[in-house]
Amino acid sequence: MPSADWDRALADLGGHPLQSALWGDARARIDGIENHRWAALLDGRPVLMARFEVRRVLRLGRVAWLPRGPTMAAGEVSGVLYDEFLDRLRQQGYMLSIDDAYRQACGGACCFYTNRQSNCQFV
Repeated sequence: MPSADWDRALADLGGHPLQSALWGDARARIDGIENHRWAALLDGRPVLMARFEVRRVLRLGRVAWLPRGPTMAAGEVSGVLYDEFLDRLRQQGYMLSIDDAYRQACGGACCFYTNRQSNCQFV
């Protein structure tokens, strides 16, 4: 997803600026930090967005650090999506994920965890 589209979609979901492509691109350019952006789409719209920075820890391996992320749409599949996201990180060889999800005040409806499967496509 192009950077401008990422940032618009992130804003629509109420995501934190540290999850923006603008921030990640600046970190890469200035500090040489490797970062990736993954999104889960449902009916073509992002419902989970995660920009993560790659850290390497001696004897532990690769670590995914998500500053103030991931960002998820409110709804019943958010817990399933988060689990799928973590599974994909494991499949890519990440040994640890460190996140601190940012949640705007939304009357307690930001996250609803369920065991149901999602119909989302990760990109």
